[in-house]
Amino acid sequence: MKIGVFVGSFDPLHKGHINLVNHLLEHKIVDKVLIVATMDYPFKNIKTSLIDRLAMLDMIKSENIIIDHQHNQIRYTYELLKTLTTENPHDDFKLVIGSDNYQNFFHWKDSDKILSFGLIVALRDDMSLSDPSLNIEFIKGDFGAISSSLIRSDVYKYHHFLEKRVYEYIIKHGLYINN
Repeated sequence: MKIGVFVGSFDPLHKGHINLVNHLLEHKIVDKVLIVATMDYPFKNIKTSLIDRLAMLDMIKSENIIIDHQHNQIRYTYELLKTLTTENPHDDFKLVIGSDNYQNFFHWKDSDKILSFGLIVALRDDMSLSDPSLNIEFIKGDFGAISSSLIRSDVYKYHHFLEKRVYEYIIKHGLYINN
């Protein structure tokens, strides 16, 4: 089974994330998507607890969208992919990233080893990349030019980028209100 591993802070989960996951499944690029919310890592300033971020992610889980609650503490992406493969040797794991992360991908720890698993890069509408020599699949779709940091800057103003249940959870728990 081909599984897309979508790793990120999801701080908060927004429609751009959801559009990408749905695109991967609807176009049969992968059979399932495993979403792994990270604890904290050097390039991110995560504002919200893992518990809250997992609760928001759980709102979109389905038979083909799996929210990981076990591997969130693994610091490096290669280690995560290696662990998943060891635990599930019959599955084919591919890392899913956006074009914003791809710009720095080759500076990541063990990026060459990550490529051995395969990489799916979601491109924005104005981008075009191609490199058949690498184990990379570039996909285009209407994922939305949305950033979590923009939403955190004013959750009320940018609430239309959030699913209704996610927005209600954010308001109920007072998340991103005083940013």
